[in-house]
Amino acid sequence: MKNALRKAQEQILRAVVSSVSKVYLVGGTALALRYRHRDSEDLDFFTQRWTKALHRTLAKRITATTGFSAKLISEQRKSGQAGVAFYNFQVTAKDLLKVDVIEDVDRLLHPVGPDGIASLDDIYLRKLRAVIGWRSKSLSTGQELSGGRQEAKDMFDLWYLSVHHAPLHEWFSAHFGREDYARLARWLQAMTRQDTAFALLDVAPGCDTKRILRHLEDQIYDRLNRVYVSR
Repeated sequence: MKNALRKAQEQILRAVVSSVSKVYLVGGTALALRYRHRDSEDLDFFTQRWTKALHRTLAKRITATTGFSAKLISEQRKSGQAGVAFYNFQVTAKDLLKVDVIEDVDRLLHPVGPDGIASLDDIYLRKLRAVIGWRSKSLSTGQELSGGRQEAKDMFDLWYLSVHHAPLHEWFSAHFGREDYARLARWLQAMTRQDTAFALLDVAPGCDTKRILRHLEDQIYDRLNRVYVSR
């Protein structure tokens, strides 16, 4: 990733932290800023106080602090859905940085750090939520369906968290139920295909794709299955 984009990420994060708006960074970029485990450009800011006024004020604050011009791409707040707003910020003459402001439907497990980045447990929770979705469509976020999404970046991040923070089979079973596990297993089944390896290499060039897949299959198909069968 270009140094200019990484610098812009840090500038925007500082602007958000200084706004005192109860907004915090979650997602792959939050993990990447902490551990440099892969390149990740988009900034996903979550808040439990989402309003149109909040995200528009936040965008103005970012522009005033950084000088980056903002363009609101999409704003969604339909009945029964979480609010979400998508922005593009012009961070260089040629580069745009996508910033999302999303209504958080899960409680925070730990206080947000002084750097504005959510705790690893909260990143873990929302990364899993992204792939398994919710029981009810009424808790979907914008364009995401209740069934979750299938992207290699999520697979890589979950592997990283499982290896470097807490084993997936232990962490998942402490926070999710049997129905959630069924959706996680279906997600992995859908992701275990030939093009997944190539997609993982696009996300993290040089990564050991076989090791990643073996680890997740062991955690989900074997260890987690035994946890839920025994309950």
